[in-house]
Amino acid sequence: MLKKLSVKNIKSFKNESSLSLAPITFIYGPNSSGKSTLWKFLISLKDSLFRGSGASFLNFNRTSDFANPKTISFDPKKPSDFSLSFSGGKKFFLNNEKKQESEEIKFKFEFINTEVVEGFSDKYTETIKDLQKYIEGNKEITGDKRKELKKNIEQLLKASEPVKEVENILGKKFSEKEDKGVIITHLKIYKKEKCFAKYAIHRIDNTDTVVNQVGRSFSRDYKSKLRKNFESEVINLLKLHYKDNFKFEANVPISKNLWNEDFDGPFDESLSAKFDFIGPNGPGDIKSRSRDEEEISDLRYLFVPIEISDDKFFWEDHYNFLQFMKKLIIENPSNKNKDQKEIFRPYINERFNQNHSYYETVHHINSKDIKEIMSTWENTQKIMEASLEEFCEIMSNDFKSWIFKGSSFLPGSNFYGGQVYQIIFDDLTTRFLDSYIGEEEMSKEGKEFIDKYTKFCVHSYDDQLTSLCNFSTRDLRRIRENDYNQNSRRPRGYSMNILSSILHEDPEFKETVMKLLNKLQLPFEIQTTTDVRGNISLGFSNKNISESQKGIPLEQSGNALQSILGSIVDLMRRDNETIIIEEPENKIHPKIQGNLIETITEIIENNNNKVIIETHSEHFILRIQKLIREKKIKPDLVAINYVYLDEDGQGSRVDNMYLDDKGNFSNKWRHGFFSERLDEM
Repeated sequence: MLKKLSVKNIKSFKNESSLSLAPITFIYGPNSSGKSTLWKFLISLKDSLFRGSGASFLNFNRTSDFANPKTISFDPKKPSDFSLSFSGGKKFFLNNEKKQESEEIKFKFEFINTEVVEGFSDKYTETIKDLQKYIEGNKEITGDKRKELKKNIEQLLKASEPVKEVENILGKKFSEKEDKGVIITHLKIYKKEKCFAKYAIHRIDNTDTVVNQVGRSFSRDYKSKLRKNFESEVINLLKLHYKDNFKFEANVPISKNLWNEDFDGPFDESLSAKFDFIGPNGPGDIKSRSRDEEEISDLRYLFVPIEISDDKFFWEDHYNFLQFMKKLIIENPSNKNKDQKEIFRPYINERFNQNHSYYETVHHINSKDIKEIMSTWENTQKIMEASLEEFCEIMSNDFKSWIFKGSSFLPGSNFYGGQVYQIIFDDLTTRFLDSYIGEEEMSKEGKEFIDKYTKFCVHSYDDQLTSLCNFSTRDLRRIRENDYNQNSRRPRGYSMNILSSILHEDPEFKETVMKLLNKLQLPFEIQTTTDVRGNISLGFSNKNISESQKGIPLEQSGNALQSILGSIVDLMRRDNETIIIEEPENKIHPKIQGNLIETITEIIENNNNKVIIETHSEHFILRIQKLIREKKIKPDLVAINYVYLDEDGQGSRVDNMYLDDKGNFSNKWRHGFFSERLDEM
């Protein structure tokens, strides 16, 4: 799951601040401190997965109360970024009692505000350089003043670099589009705050969304033209980055031995298999010749590596885990007295054999004749016996052509490359996992593998990238605001009509809701009725009042009952979603507030939901501390974030507050734990 969202130069957050996330996430802080920015940015990312974002990667149209392209950045002249960090490990062995390892890998996305900085690099770079020459040639400017001016000029030139890079990449597209918006530029992968990889993010002018919206109204020729334009743009991007490292519009001679004249016709020496390109791992194709010619790819973003580190710091965990797997392989009784190369070959050859069969059957070529495929095979064999230094070199080179693709600004799958890495840390590890998980009673060896692999997943680029891809395709889409909360922007009547319908159509569910209300010390009985037109009315009566009037319209109750009823119904009916509730404590008695948060913890544990609560309530925290102290919940079920404004005018900051096993805070509250009440005494 997502464990942290970090933001920098976004709205009131000038410096990097991190929102810690858990099944129950609290966002505390004074009014106008930046609390809502954190969850609204998440909503904005979610909305941006859908169509209608124009040239921006962020869709401001759906969240107009959050920001627009001109207000999204604290300082519009500087790049902004946000980071996503995920917990390590696989779901099927996170159900044990061990505390999960903290996240090690962070994905940082950088973007720039082109509406504000358009032309910055062209207009001002030369002026800044002229000023630099003047200062260097002026003998009257000396000492500290010269150093200060030189530092300021270097900062100005550095500020123009990301803008210039994007202008160069987009070319005419950038200068001619009216709606330039917010352009995402880079993805950086960090391990313990050190940068391991940097990817350039390219948005492709893919009109598949237009085609899909209007269905078959476009002619076959027009769709073909769109597809060719798209393919041409992708090829040009690959040429921009790889030049001599890729062979484009590559032809591979067809093997006569693989040609069947009875089925394929007369053999011709000039026949060849055509590929869009051949890279370090072999052929790659953008076109889908074996599929519907009218089909247009949903690829809209390419993530191309531009910097990959070969530092031991980034690779040692992978190397050590490979040594552990090698030990298991060598100690297998069936491998006794065999040469190591002979031992390892069947463990790494499965993917190569599949690819070999594919090239023979589909393209009538022998993959062994393609030197890039054989080089990848040799490197995969070599890495099984490599020193740490050789391992770092092979793996970093393998990553340099590992390109990702996505239908949104988050990568969704592989586009090309990374084959050595995937064979070792995806194919091989999966075979071990499958064999141990399939055991009727897991062996000691299997338990050891699972334990070591769980810890390795925290460092594994493959598993963390999988988490990022899953977040793109699944988790981010399941983040939403609670429709029934009194602060919801949805029309109140609409929400109440749906609520009435839900309770009326499921009497058993209605009974469960009433029991929860009673547990909250809200002893209300709910009645639903229909009129002659079929309209449903929702009413209530108070069990603590003898002969209480029945069927009092819910809208005539206080806002508290409406809000609580809507919130718990919403949480109970959802599964595996992240629901945002804004200030649910409004107009609720302090004791009821504590009961409410306890009820929420029970609901989300039952249906695997998560909840993000923006609140000012100390009673929520006090009850959470009590539940931890009584061993009813664990500390890692909860994340508490204190948002405040920096005293030096540097914008919003976040302190992540941590609870120990006794429910006590292990770090101090910056301004005291709800010290406002003491100020009033």
